[in-house]
Amino acid sequence: PSSSTVYVTKPQKPLGNRIISVPTGSGFGGGTNINACLVVRPAKDDFNHWPCYWTEDVAVGTFGSDDERLAQVTTSRIMASVEAIETEMEKNGALIHETLHKRGDLLGKDNIFHSFDEDDPTEDSFELSIVTSAMKSKVSSTSVIKKYSRVNYYQALLQPLLDRNQKLKDRIYFYAETQVERILFGESKNGDSVASGVECSRGTSNEDGTTKRLMFRIMAAKKVILCAGAIHSPALLLLAGIGGGKESKQAGSSPQGPHREWHSVGKHIKDHPILMKAFLCRPDFFPTYSNGNPVRGWLQFDILKKDNAAAVTESEPEKSLSGKRGKSRVLFKVMDGSSSSHMIPDAIAGTFKRDFNDEESHCSSALLLSLFLGIIYHTFYLVLRIICTLPPIQWTLSRCTAQVLICLLNPDSEGQIKIERKKKIPNTEVPLLSHYDIIVDPAYLEQESDIERLESAWNTLDKVSCSWLPKRAEIFPGYLFHWLWNSSLKRFAADMVLPYFHWSGGCVIKTSLRKDYVVDEDLKVCGVKNLHVCDASILPDSISAPPSLTVTSIGYTAASIFHKELTGKRE
Repeated sequence: PSSSTVYVTKPQKPLGNRIISVPTGSGFGGGTNINACLVVRPAKDDFNHWPCYWTEDVAVGTFGSDDERLAQVTTSRIMASVEAIETEMEKNGALIHETLHKRGDLLGKDNIFHSFDEDDPTEDSFELSIVTSAMKSKVSSTSVIKKYSRVNYYQALLQPLLDRNQKLKDRIYFYAETQVERILFGESKNGDSVASGVECSRGTSNEDGTTKRLMFRIMAAKKVILCAGAIHSPALLLLAGIGGGKESKQAGSSPQGPHREWHSVGKHIKDHPILMKAFLCRPDFFPTYSNGNPVRGWLQFDILKKDNAAAVTESEPEKSLSGKRGKSRVLFKVMDGSSSSHMIPDAIAGTFKRDFNDEESHCSSALLLSLFLGIIYHTFYLVLRIICTLPPIQWTLSRCTAQVLICLLNPDSEGQIKIERKKKIPNTEVPLLSHYDIIVDPAYLEQESDIERLESAWNTLDKVSCSWLPKRAEIFPGYLFHWLWNSSLKRFAADMVLPYFHWSGGCVIKTSLRKDYVVDEDLKVCGVKNLHVCDASILPDSISAPPSLTVTSIGYTAASIFHKELTGKRE
C-alpha cells in the first residue's frame, strides 16, 4: 500500500524563517506515489564527474542499411540504463509520449514560447514521456478528461516484470506496513564492522484505538542495501553511528555500531526551488490531453552570461560544458488550471508558515508570534481551499487559469539531515529510528548565486514572447510584485519560493569533484562491509530533470555491479 509521511523543514533563515512541508512517498512505488510520475531523461553532463564504471561507453545497438556496414551505437552506462528502463516501460504499455515543442504549436492553435534570440533558427521539438497512473491523485481527480490514469513506477515497471517471471516473484518478499528501525551489525574475524540485517517494526491497531508494535529482525545472507531515499537512508546511517558530529555519536549508542567518522553523512541535501506565475486566460484554455496530468509545456535551457549580457541556449546534453556552475540551468513548466485550486492556496498561505522560536533562547514573544502565524496559516489555507472548491470558482480556476513554474535545476545551496532523540524516550533504550525526530534543512536560497540565477530566469520569462492567449492577464504576482515586494525578486523569492520535492544527497557517491563522500563506485558504504546505499541520496549534485527515471536507472546499473560481484560476470 502507498502512503506518505510528511515532515517539516527547519526554519529557513534565507526565507524569513519559513517552514516548508516535506512529503515522502512510501510503499510500492516509493516517491512516485506522490509526484507527477514524469519520465524525463537527465542530461548527460549530469554524470560528467561520476566514477568510471558509471560513465564508460557501452554498446546499446547498431544502425545502417543492408548495403552499409553496421555501426555500433554507444553511450555511457548510466544513460544506457535510462534507455533500458524507458524501453521496458514502453513494452509494458505504461508510457504516453507527448511532443512538447520548444517553438511552434504547444497548445493547439496558440504558441506558448518563442525564443527571443532571433539568430537561433532551431525549431526542433523534444519528447516528454509521461507515466499514466491508476493511483488516485488530486490532479487527476480535477482533470476534465480521464481516459487514462496515472500509475507509479512499481505498476509501470516492476509489477509487469514479476508477473512475467513467476520463479523470481516467488523469491521476493514484501513486508507491508513495516518500518526499518535500525541496521544490525556484527564483526568479521579481523574486527571490521559488517552489516548483518535490519530490525523492523510493524504497527497493528487494537480495538481500543491503541497501536501495538511488533518488532522483528530480517537477517541478510549477503548484503544490506538501503533504498530508503534521500531523507531516511542518511537518517538510518546517522542512527547507526556512521557519520560525524554530535547527532551521530549520541544516536550510535548500540555496542554493534561502527562509529565511523564520515562527516558527509546527511550532508549535501538539495532540492529544485520553484517560483510561480499564474495567468487568467480565455475560457477555451482547459485540459485537452487525456492523461490526467496538468503539464502542457516543457522548456529547458541554459542561461549563459557573456559580457554581462544573458544568452539563452537550448540544453544540449550531448554537448557537455565544463560543469554546471557557470550557467543557470532553468526549466519553464507550463501547467493548465487543473492544479490551480491546490497550488495557489498553498503558495499564498505558505507565506504565513513561519517559526521564529529559538530553542536556545526560549523567547516567549517569538513563540507567541510563531503560534499566531501558525493559526493564520491554517485558517487562511482552509478559507482559500473552501473558496476554490465553490463551483463557479473551481470552474474558473480549472478552465481559465494557467501557471508557469520557473525551476532552477542547478542550485548551489546545500542543506543537511539531522536526527534528534525525542524528549520522552529514555536514553537507556536501544536507539530506533522511531525514537528520533528527523530534522530536514534543505537550505533554500542560502547561496546568493541561486538568487541571481532565479532572477535571470525570471527576467528571461518576461522577455519571452507568450503569443498564446493574447488576452491573458497575470493574476499572480502581477502588480503585487511591485506593491508588496518593491520589484525585488530576492524579497519575493523569500516569501514565495516553492519546493519541487526532488530531494537528493545525504549519502553522496565518490566523484572527481567530491572528496567528502559516503559510498564508493560500487555503492558500498565506506568502512562497513556488506552495506550499500542505492537511491537518490547518492546523487552528488542536483540533476537536470525530475529524478524518478534517474533513480530507477541507478538501481538498474547497481544491479549489474552486484551481479558482477556475486557471479564474477561483468554484465
